[in-house]
Amino acid sequence: LDSDYRNTSISLVFNMASGYREIYKYYLMLQKGLCINSNIFSLSMKELSLLYEYWCFIKINSLLRKRYKLISTDFITINRNGIFVSLKKGVTSTLVYENPRTKEIFKVCYNAFKSSNSNSKNEGSKTITQKPDNMLSIDKLGSDKAYEFVFDAKYKIDTSTQYQKSYGGIGPKEEDINTMHRYRDAIVFKNNKTGAYDNCVFGAFVLFPYKDEKEYENHDFYKSIEEVNIGGIPFLPSTTGLMEEFLDKLINESSYSTFERSLEPIGRENYIKAEYFKDRTVLEIGRAHV
Repeated sequence: LDSDYRNTSISLVFNMASGYREIYKYYLMLQKGLCINSNIFSLSMKELSLLYEYWCFIKINSLLRKRYKLISTDFITINRNGIFVSLKKGVTSTLVYENPRTKEIFKVCYNAFKSSNSNSKNEGSKTITQKPDNMLSIDKLGSDKAYEFVFDAKYKIDTSTQYQKSYGGIGPKEEDINTMHRYRDAIVFKNNKTGAYDNCVFGAFVLFPYKDEKEYENHDFYKSIEEVNIGGIPFLPSTTGLMEEFLDKLINESSYSTFERSLEPIGRENYIKAEYFKDRTVLEIGRAHV
């Protein structure tokens, strides 16, 4: 292409018409090459934890793109000036997907702030604002509320002898696991029908930099994922197998299986029985008419 052609303005047909719009997008990508404009790469050595946080979000979506259809994204834009990545700490970014097999919609949110002043009038925290790094939200068929899972990036790990003796190897720090318990308890959803608050986070997991997935499978905080839906998953460029397998399991399981991940309060079975048989007046009236 000569310089005159490169500098020629592209007509609105290329911007708006179906088919031409996609061609124009790829034309811009080829023209700009790898000219990515953002402060995402302007990180000092002291901000490795933030870099890991960014990477976790990008890698999660990279894994999902292999199997699921991306519907929309709000953190990558393309215009005449180049490709812009607007992934920033403190700003919510969302990617929406469709499961081709079930047609269920799910999304991955970065910086999904949950507070009483949240954009969602029904969902948030009624006490202190919660700030999970990544949240997977799945709209399961047959459910009127999305099932949500927290994946929080934590750059620090515990390698102490005492820790390994207690939990069976190197893994996420205890305080980070405690944070996952807090997320699950603090993020709630208000039921419009009953007015009561219900838990909407069915699991919360620490993502941490560790390379030996096989060894980690014997760790207490990996086993606890199946037992109480709280735990840790190793996640590095060369260590993505357990995470990829777990994401597929959450996305493809039925709403019943996902619901069964929630923990029931102690005494619930006896409480339900007591409530069911509490009103005996109806039975007495029915007996009187027999």
